[in-house]
Amino acid sequence: MADLRAALEAQGYANVKTVLASGNIRFDAEERDASQLRKALERLLRQEFGHEIPVLVRTVAALQRLVQTKPFEGIAATPETRLYVSFLPETQGTSETPLEEISQEGFTVVHMTSGEVCSVLTLSSAYGTVDFMARLEGIYGPRITTRTWQTITRLLALK
Repeated sequence: MADLRAALEAQGYANVKTVLASGNIRFDAEERDASQLRKALERLLRQEFGHEIPVLVRTVAALQRLVQTKPFEGIAATPETRLYVSFLPETQGTSETPLEEISQEGFTVVHMTSGEVCSVLTLSSAYGTVDFMARLEGIYGPRITTRTWQTITRLLALK
């Protein structure tokens, strides 16, 4: 993450901060078009690290709007219950499939926007995170990325 932060800073991005070790970055950019910013970041990462690294961009305002919807209101995260947000590429969007048809045993979709799917995963001996990821990738494709609700709130708490 230090190399990632340094690469963005060298390109002029400001207030670069990372969260965890899975590519979560919060920064200030002059570019306001998310698609153009994504393309610039993907070029930078390819140049710096020598291979393709898909990027998904969300503004702080978009994450704040998502938090304001309170998608997990009344649902507690426990050692067996995980609260996830899956981010879709900006060109994809969620399908017209009803929430209950996407949900299955151990996995419940509680909220969708055009670019995010909020889900609750209840771990069991029969069903786990790998199954959950495979289910979402089967519906939305491999370019999605999933983060815990806690990661989202941590990103927003950064100053």
